[in-house]
Amino acid sequence: MAVSSSTLVVDSVYSPANQLLSFADTNTLLNTASQTTQGGFLHFWTTSAPTVILGLNDKRLPNLTAGLTDLTAHGYQYFLRNSGGLAVVSDPPGVLNVSLIFHEEQALSVDTGYEIMTQLIQNSFPELTIKAFEISDSYCPGTYDLSVNGQKIAGIAQRRTKNAISLMLYLGGVNGDQLTRGGQTIRSFYDVADADYSDGQFPLVNPSVMTTLNDLNPALGSINVAKERILTELKRQQPVAPLAQGQEFINSPAYLADQQKALRQMQLRNQVLIKEEP
Repeated sequence: MAVSSSTLVVDSVYSPANQLLSFADTNTLLNTASQTTQGGFLHFWTTSAPTVILGLNDKRLPNLTAGLTDLTAHGYQYFLRNSGGLAVVSDPPGVLNVSLIFHEEQALSVDTGYEIMTQLIQNSFPELTIKAFEISDSYCPGTYDLSVNGQKIAGIAQRRTKNAISLMLYLGGVNGDQLTRGGQTIRSFYDVADADYSDGQFPLVNPSVMTTLNDLNPALGSINVAKERILTELKRQQPVAPLAQGQEFINSPAYLADQQKALRQMQLRNQVLIKEEP
């Protein structure tokens, strides 16, 4: 597949029927980036329905079946992503996922990868003092949680293949009710699934440790504003192709064929959840 010499921007919304395509697309774009030294990808994506995205570690919950039933009772779809970590909430219109995917001439260190995404977000929202450190009692805590005044707004993960890297940002606090996301959704899920909080494998979620851009500054509290800020900062750093080129690329026959292969892998991974249902 021919890739532009500029970064291609892809903007996707995934319905419950095609929610597994979210990470199938991540894998497809990552594999594409590994095969070419041209350009890269900036992938914005959201879900059209309230969804909990489970991490691989969540499979270890003693009573996963009950936890999944609890998510359904609270009106949430769910699926299992193909990376580690723990559950996050994607409920529209308040959560934005951002992946920066590019070819690596030489493998970057893990910390360098995290710093690239951290600086992108810090520069995108200069009116906020964004710091990177773990918020241990947030949901899906990690070393590079991004926070303002000690309250988490985002988390960062990485996925790598040979010669390429995907830096994945979960901007879980654009707007919306973080108390509900953390308390009535994720905390309830872990409680019902009999998570063992004593060894730190699963977080004892305190919903008050997370906030939103909207609560910090209402002028920043929309998905479109967040996307525009990030895109503007990326354009300041490197050439970025018009949005239409990215959409054309992911609708090409070659891309769609590779996407279907990645989707089948995601479907196989999620069979464990089908087996766990009552």
